[in-house]
Amino acid sequence: FANDIPVPSNRNYHFTIQQKLDIEKFFQQKKYLHSLNNHLDLYEAQIIAVLPDNTSNALRRF
Repeated sequence: FANDIPVPSNRNYHFTIQQKLDIEKFFQQKKYLHSLNNHLDLYEAQIIAVLPDNTSNALRRF
């Protein structure tokens, strides 16, 4: 699964070696299957993003 994570679209940013190791560990330990909070249902969670005014319309669709 870790290989399926897309690289950042910003060419000035890259994942550090430690971030890559943490991502790999996350998937190896299957942490995505265990909720950190029993009262939080990740399947019902919503993502809220604050975008700058000059964000493209394509990005705002999501």
